[in-house]
Amino acid sequence: MSLSPLATLAAYHFLLGLTATCGFALWFNVPRNILPRTCLFGGGAYVIRLVLMQLGESPATAVFWAALFAGLAGYVQARNARVPRVLLTVPAVIPLVPGVPAYAAIVSFFRGDVLAGLESAVKATMIIAALAGGLTAARVVTMTSRPPP
Repeated sequence: MSLSPLATLAAYHFLLGLTATCGFALWFNVPRNILPRTCLFGGGAYVIRLVLMQLGESPATAVFWAALFAGLAGYVQARNARVPRVLLTVPAVIPLVPGVPAYAAIVSFFRGDVLAGLESAVKATMIIAALAGGLTAARVVTMTSRPPP
């Protein structure tokens, strides 16, 4: 039985996202009891981004939905574990930060190619805005009248 190329790519990217999220979670001293969940959310968000981009969505749209997933999943698990949601959501979305477009913008500006630099900078800005929008949407959807745990 053979996996489709998209399934193989998704499994590979899940491991990449999981590993990156675990690294950031360890760096931010996420408690050991919620570390596996945090890493799984990061891997899941990374796969959501990949699959949506493979289906033709823009990087910003894909990152929005991935961040929304991380925000909603982080909220549910934070309530269950009685920890602040940022312990679960922040490490999970850091791998979604657009490092390549930001780097390309800087390199283009230094080479004197202002148009390419502006294009990469706008792309990076749109992805960052989508990331913030996804986390904010998750916060708005899960907002309650009482303070979170």
